[in-house]
Amino acid sequence: MMAEKEISVLICKPQSKPELGTIENRTEIIKEIIGGDYIIHVVEEDGLSILYDPDGKDVHTLNRLIGGEPIFGTVIFCRSKGQELFSLSEDELEDMNYLLS
Repeated sequence: MMAEKEISVLICKPQSKPELGTIENRTEIIKEIIGGDYIIHVVEEDGLSILYDPDGKDVHTLNRLIGGEPIFGTVIFCRSKGQELFSLSEDELEDMNYLLS
């Protein structure tokens, strides 16, 4: 699979409703949205992933519990394979937006 230049994602800021968006698939842009360094955490075996700041608890507001773990700061939901990031489908975006609202 070739990396996409832009990816369709769900952006979840603390204490806000999720936002559907298309972002440039570049580390600098993702860091800007998240507010710092980030990790890719695969949530499901099919590649559903979250991007977030693992050190966020020291500087960011609690966002959500995901898999029973507290996640702080802005979270981006997308798909990944290794270090490559990919878009969520339109159905996935709608379903996740509904579930996380």
